[in-house]
Amino acid sequence: MFNYGEIIWSTGTASGGDPLTGLGGTTAQSGFNGGDIGHFFNLPGSRSNEVVNIEQSTNVNVPGRWLFRVDTELIDPANGCSYNGRYYRRGENFWLSDQCLQRCRCLDIDNEVQCQEAPCGQLENCEQQEGAFYCQPIRTSTCVVFGDPHYHTFDGFLYHFQGTCSYLLARPCWEVTGLPFFSVEAKNENRGIPSVSWLRDVTVEVYGHRVMLPKGSLGTVQVDGLTKTVPVQLQLGAIRVYQSGVAVALETDFGLLVTRKRGGVGRQLASGGHRLETTVGSSTKLMDRSGIAEQ
Repeated sequence: MFNYGEIIWSTGTASGGDPLTGLGGTTAQSGFNGGDIGHFFNLPGSRSNEVVNIEQSTNVNVPGRWLFRVDTELIDPANGCSYNGRYYRRGENFWLSDQCLQRCRCLDIDNEVQCQEAPCGQLENCEQQEGAFYCQPIRTSTCVVFGDPHYHTFDGFLYHFQGTCSYLLARPCWEVTGLPFFSVEAKNENRGIPSVSWLRDVTVEVYGHRVMLPKGSLGTVQVDGLTKTVPVQLQLGAIRVYQSGVAVALETDFGLLVTRKRGGVGRQLASGGHRLETTVGSSTKLMDRSGIAEQ
């Protein structure tokens, strides 16, 4: 049995961690090892920045608690799937070999793993992470909204304007095989100073769901109009919303990552620490040159 309390950093400076955030570098690993090649287990988030959220995760419906039966031939991970010593959340996808020809999914029923032929796309590489293989985009691009407000677009341009409307940050230009429709929208508000605005709400539409990351929220989001406590999983894990340090992140199974950060340092702190990052893979053709459209 593992019981985790408050975790606020994942990497020491000796391992390359950021002295301000405690993230990055060679991150911590959590789990157990029986000393042989068959009885070991890495908890989700190990060797990644997500390990700081381990106190919110569980396989027995008690946040921060992980329980395993280890006196049998196979390790029982309870609410999830175990494959080659790694835990997979219900709904999680992974590939079987370094060729990424067969995609597997941890089913929501009976914790079974189901596999089918599904190779990576033309603009994706097969990469190994934490003992499993995943199809990852060849490169990613990020659109950033920060301060009061500034926009750093996918193609590297920087814009400054003080509108208080809703702004469309990302969506596909046209239909792409295997890629669901999605959109990322930011709503600005006046910050109490004439002609100065900052970020208020962030809304992501994907897989038929509408997820809002509201201003000032700590550990909660709105899903289809209802307030939910993170972590949240939708579409059998195809959409994940979780706390990541001082940020709330929404991640999809096709490579979209939307991160809203709270707090900050220097100028960012003075402006309320409002920062939104939208990252997509190179296989996702985006809406236009600027990546911003006013509504």
